[in-house]
Amino acid sequence: MKLIQVLANGLLALGFLAGTAHGSILPYASVSSAVIVEDIQYITELSNSLRQIAVGITRWTIARSGKAAVDGLKQIVNAWSDDLKKWESSSKSLWIQGAPITDPADAKPICAAFHAFVEAHKAAVVALTDKSSEFGKTPLQSPMVAALRDDEAIVDAVVYYFFDAVPPCRADVKQDWQTLEVSLLEAVGAYESGFLFNLDRDYILPHVSASSAVIVEDIQYITNLSNSLRQTAVGITRGTIAGSGKAAIDGLKQIVNPWSDDLQKWGSSSFTNPADAKPICAAFHAFVEAHQNALVLLIDKRPAFSFTPFDSPMAAALRQDEHIVDSIAYYLIDAVPPCGADIEKDLRSIEASLKSALDAFEQFIVFNLHRGTDLKEYL
Repeated sequence: MKLIQVLANGLLALGFLAGTAHGSILPYASVSSAVIVEDIQYITELSNSLRQIAVGITRWTIARSGKAAVDGLKQIVNAWSDDLKKWESSSKSLWIQGAPITDPADAKPICAAFHAFVEAHKAAVVALTDKSSEFGKTPLQSPMVAALRDDEAIVDAVVYYFFDAVPPCRADVKQDWQTLEVSLLEAVGAYESGFLFNLDRDYILPHVSASSAVIVEDIQYITNLSNSLRQTAVGITRGTIAGSGKAAIDGLKQIVNPWSDDLQKWGSSSFTNPADAKPICAAFHAFVEAHQNALVLLIDKRPAFSFTPFDSPMAAALRQDEHIVDSIAYYLIDAVPPCGADIEKDLRSIEASLKSALDAFEQFIVFNLHRGTDLKEYL
């Protein structure tokens, strides 16, 4: 059965490549063990630099050193992403790229290099966790959460690659992965646990206010973006994924960015009069319904993202979407107390839809990067 599954996935890959106007999506690559080791060592140095930055974070240096830490994490994520593209073949099919690295003499240096990265990165992540309180009540907390989430996702992607491409390293990589995963989850938990308290809006948001009508209009604008995203999702097929898949990712980003701008524009607005509050709650409810419709369609279209470079960016965009929707909902719960309970209900509903979408795409990345084989034997 496994052989049939592998062959079927391979045929799907070849069929997709043949039907793509631009030919291969990722570059063909066949790199030596020495090149992979060198790439990992470079990222290990980036992690060592990140640790040094984290050590210097204080309440007084947060504006500069906090931003440097966020940028440092992004630099690590981008470097891993570039390396995966270099190491991988266009279809992620073993017989197109060639045999995996099975010679222990070639594999062991990769195992050792990855272990050194894990040690360095774990030290950096622990240092960042220790400094999480310094990010409280600053506009850098949300970007740090997003960067940690991206870091978690790219490390998973690298591990899944090594499981398949460097079989002699599986046991060592798995052990290192589990160790680093614990530290990353603790870091994400530390920064996200303070996220609600970060909405002390008199501190992090400007001392401005907007009328109820303005907030309703802003929400309606983003609702229209969600409707447009749904129309984009309708058109996603395996044959159109190069255009429509990217458009869907861009559509999600277009939703995230205005929400961030709106939080700053709304500032310390607060509405205790039901006549002002209820139109805002109704507008948010309409957004939730529109956005859920778009998410349902994206979930339905997830197979079209297989064997393309768009699955991981879609998962990352969904993570950003999840974070900003949470931020908006928590803001509104505080800003419109007469119908805050309705906002909470809508938040629980859309969080369930976002979780389903994230589960679909993040699970898909596991199988996509594992290139057709069953991951269960390694976990």
